[in-house]
Amino acid sequence: MWEIGTHTVMVKNMSEKELTKEEIDKLLAKAKKPSADAVRLHPFYKGKMQTVPKASVWGFDAFAVW
Repeated sequence: MWEIGTHTVMVKNMSEKELTKEEIDKLLAKAKKPSADAVRLHPFYKGKMQTVPKASVWGFDAFAVW
């Protein structure tokens, strides 16, 4: 649950809690960190990413549907 006007959220133990201004600012800063990291790291990695399967892939036939 997330009500913007009253700043009510569901915390991990599923109970409601009123948040203070400091707590809201701390949570927003934590939420914005991945975005700031992406801007900082983009020039280094040049926008590239790698996706690696968790299971072994022995060949192209491993992706066959039937």
